[in-house]
Amino acid sequence: MGSNALLLCLATPFVASLLIVLNHKRPTLINAINTIAPFISLLALAWFAKDYNSFVNSEIVLFNIFGNISIAFAVEPLGLIFAGLIGVLWPVSSLYAMTYMYKNKLKRTTHFFACYSLAIGSALGIALADNLLTLFIFYEILSFSTYPLVVHSRSREALKAGWLYLLTLVGTSTLFLLTAIIWIGYVAGTLDFEKGGILPDYTSATEITALLLLVVVGTTKAAIMPLHRWLPSAMVAPVPVSALLHAVAVVKAGVFTIMKIVVYTFGVDNLRIIAVDWFVYLASFTILAAAIIAI
Repeated sequence: MGSNALLLCLATPFVASLLIVLNHKRPTLINAINTIAPFISLLALAWFAKDYNSFVNSEIVLFNIFGNISIAFAVEPLGLIFAGLIGVLWPVSSLYAMTYMYKNKLKRTTHFFACYSLAIGSALGIALADNLLTLFIFYEILSFSTYPLVVHSRSREALKAGWLYLLTLVGTSTLFLLTAIIWIGYVAGTLDFEKGGILPDYTSATEITALLLLVVVGTTKAAIMPLHRWLPSAMVAPVPVSALLHAVAVVKAGVFTIMKIVVYTFGVDNLRIIAVDWFVYLASFTILAAAIIAI
């Protein structure tokens, strides 16, 4: 039963995206899908929250790639918090998006709402991923599904912003985050998330520091300066996209990715043995510099 509820939560946004495309000539039906689908995912998440102890061991393995490497999802506390946040914000943001798009008579609404639902599904995939490979795949799907939303107007400014968006997010994740994942898999022998982390005890402080640096630099969705330029430039997109990028999915997915890898791959105790002051300074610089620029 728990696996079925998990599958329902994850599949709903992707099914909604497909149904929107198939019914592109029926705007009334598209509105109904945009209204109903968010509440289906929200109800599944509320079911998890209500009876968490029954679902804590729920897991879905879509398929094994080789050995112990698989595409899998599971319910755990940190992921459930992020998924719950997405579930609560999706109905609100979807209602606002529909109102904005139709009131302003913008074109390509079918295309817009299909990508919007796909982005929500990708964020839920990140939240409920059971291993690093699954997280990375949905991290990339989120980048590619939100790109059409950023360039929705097709203006020169939008296309330029979209190029910077993909170059920054996909470029850094491929070069740095994927490298960290391969390195971790080689060292630990697994990519599964486990409480307390998966790095072996003999992993040196230098190696842990290097891996953490690769993860942070590779997760530019968190918009840590100076790898933040994609975010303000992406605001050329329709206003509901700003809500999706900031509040619902993208930036939070970046922050969550770092948190989840720190907790379930590195292990909080392992980070206590190394100097992570640079991480604190980097985050502090991002907060202060962004505030000063805004002022």
